[in-house]
Amino acid sequence: MNANTQQTPLTWPGVCAALNDAVITCDREMRIVCANAAACALFGLHRQMLIGRAFSSLLGRSENIPLESQTHLCQACDPSACGVWRFGRAVLCAAITAAGPRPVEYTLSSVGEGDARFIIVVLRDISERIDELRNAHHEALHDALTGLPNRAYLKQRLAEAMGQGETAEALTALLFIDLDDFKDVNDTLGHDVGDELLCQIADRLSLSIRSTDFVARLGGDEFAVIVTDILNIEEAEATARRLISAITAPVRVRGLDLYVSCSIGIAYHPFNDASPEDLLRFTDIAMYRSKAAGKNTYTNFDTAFFEEIKVRKDLEHRLRQGVENDEMFFRFQPQIDLATGRVCGVEALIRWNHPQAGILAPDEFIPLAEENGLIHLLGDWVIRAACRHLKSWMAQGLEVPTLFLNVSPLQLRDPSFVEGFLQTAVDMDVPLSALGIEITESSMLHATPDMVVQLGRLRSRGVRVAIDDFGVGYSAISHLRDYSIDKIKLDRSFLEGIDSEAPPPRMARALICFVKNLGLRVTAEGVERQSQYELISAWGCDEAQGHLFGKAMSEAKLIERFLRPGCVRASASDPALPCPSGKKACAQAALS
Repeated sequence: MNANTQQTPLTWPGVCAALNDAVITCDREMRIVCANAAACALFGLHRQMLIGRAFSSLLGRSENIPLESQTHLCQACDPSACGVWRFGRAVLCAAITAAGPRPVEYTLSSVGEGDARFIIVVLRDISERIDELRNAHHEALHDALTGLPNRAYLKQRLAEAMGQGETAEALTALLFIDLDDFKDVNDTLGHDVGDELLCQIADRLSLSIRSTDFVARLGGDEFAVIVTDILNIEEAEATARRLISAITAPVRVRGLDLYVSCSIGIAYHPFNDASPEDLLRFTDIAMYRSKAAGKNTYTNFDTAFFEEIKVRKDLEHRLRQGVENDEMFFRFQPQIDLATGRVCGVEALIRWNHPQAGILAPDEFIPLAEENGLIHLLGDWVIRAACRHLKSWMAQGLEVPTLFLNVSPLQLRDPSFVEGFLQTAVDMDVPLSALGIEITESSMLHATPDMVVQLGRLRSRGVRVAIDDFGVGYSAISHLRDYSIDKIKLDRSFLEGIDSEAPPPRMARALICFVKNLGLRVTAEGVERQSQYELISAWGCDEAQGHLFGKAMSEAKLIERFLRPGCVRASASDPALPCPSGKKACAQAALS
């Protein structure tokens, strides 16, 4: 060591002064005898103001510290019994500083023995750590997009509300809110617009409830509201109506006025005695009942729903077996060319021969197939079955009209649908020109660009495309030029008021004229009376379909009445007799 270098003695005060943590030395009575600069800075007191004070006077409790332990020193340590002091273990509490309570972590160490025994206290300000914990706690319980409480927080508050409601002998209502057709917003306008819409909806929900109620976002387009301390279900229903009104008002997003509706399910505690998780499940069930009832409404949960769910689940299980066991079959309804009297198309209508329930119509199982994904399996069966029928008709030398199949929009959204459709026809040696598909107008109103492309691919290969139920609700007239289609089928509702004594509806005539001017064919659905037939013929309608020509029928009856060579429609009273006068007479009869 250099002789000129002086060694500074290592003393305890010197060590304490060099530490960044606050260090306080106490005597056996836990009175402060020494404090370093960091301790003075922490408490905002001069060293002389600290010396002689009881250490416990510097500490207190803080309700804002979100930690399990907030132990006060006097509770942790008994000065008269050193054995219960928490030496070497961190203790959390609040330091009483000039700026207010601050969260600190401190540890105790004992040095010396007897009268020379001292207690060393090392304190560390953990404000930043507490802020991090608080932020993490908030993020764990709140939705990142809307800032609303999330599902985990909802369950916690729901359990608390249910317990408080039992104590106060009051009802607690849980409302499950699902936006209707929100996926269409994301698909057509993009997820950024969808996110902005969700944020505005979240704000509206928050402003539409009482300060004592609780709103949360469960994920996606699902929200929930806890309504506490109510005396009857009418109060919860009033809240539901208020929420529906708030949501259905136009929402302005990026210069666009968006219109949204919602379906709500409501369950109650203790009426629907259950756990928070069960109550959520009940509201979900009730919400789907609101969807089935037409959307934009609310439904109270009823235990009778369970039986319906059981029946539905059984049907879902049987549906897959039904497809695999070939329990499905077709009924056929002809489409008549009004100019020639010949059958120009046939609609294949699927039926299910359920072993227990008997013959089921499409509306009894198609929606179920769409919900559980079986629509693709069912759609494959439809295409194969249609090809089998067409091939059989060709082999018998029958007149083979276009066979139209009903297609779900979910099938068109499947990228593999078109390829599978075309390949099946090729494999079974059926000309694509003999096949057609029908898709409802309501589906086309929400068509994605991919769906339009799929239709174009089918039509480019010779498959005919028709829009079914045209004119119901908001018509797709403005989009007809954008779609690759061959014809529209005018909904049966346009013909219901037509008879020989009342003035004919002008809308039906105008639509027929408009669509024909676009170069498309028009099929009138629901033709049941001679008067209807005569009017649509006079207006220039191309085709007709309905009970006047025959109800949905078996293949054998279809062949006998409509597919035999030369079979034309002679008159409304006997639609299947050959026409001896030829096509010209049939056309004149149609216009007479």
